[in-house]
Amino acid sequence: DIVVRDVEKWTSNLLCFRQFGYIVLTTSGGIMDHEEARKK
Repeated sequence: DIVVRDVEKWTSNLLCFRQFGYIVLTTSGGIMDHEEARKK
């Protein structure tokens, strides 16, 4: 489990360039990418 404040850290660790690619998250609110999860 990760919290919203850790999404940015995981994004920079997993993606080579932040402008390209998405991290798909499964949440209690459904499946969403990291940008949508950050907004909610």
